[in-house]
Amino acid sequence: MFEIDFRFCPACRGEFKKEGVNFLRCTQCDLRYYVNPHPCNAVIIENSKKEIMLIERKIDPKKGMLDLPGGFVDLNESFEDSVTREIKEELQVVITDLKYFGSYYDLYGYGQITYHTLCCVFLGSIGEQQPIPTDDVAAIQYFPKDRIPFDKLAFDGLRQAIGDYLHK
Repeated sequence: MFEIDFRFCPACRGEFKKEGVNFLRCTQCDLRYYVNPHPCNAVIIENSKKEIMLIERKIDPKKGMLDLPGGFVDLNESFEDSVTREIKEELQVVITDLKYFGSYYDLYGYGQITYHTLCCVFLGSIGEQQPIPTDDVAAIQYFPKDRIPFDKLAFDGLRQAIGDYLHK
């Protein structure tokens, strides 16, 4: 189930009533508003020592916690295009050898709204390029696979994705 984050209809400003598994219905104009996950991406990158890259979040939500590099999919953008753009924005490098790894559901609380997300996780390489933290990245760190700080990871879906990767 989901929480109602929106109380009023964007078409007529009538009140929404929760119905069904994933939609709201306006009590005045009968508009159905479907609550679907917001698509996002992440990429697991290893360095030459086979350590996994994690980034420190520069802004909320979860400022200061660790994350995989990535972000939200923009309109008219594929998952592959979005992850390529996000890595260029966040790390100033070009990602190559993208391979789909899996998808993970999560909750992303921002302000007073909780967004449901569906993250497409990829495996990728930056080769010998030296990433530079920019955009919403405070720092870049690499961790040996047996020392991933799961308690400092920002999101549950991220914990699951990295856990699945380590046990593949």
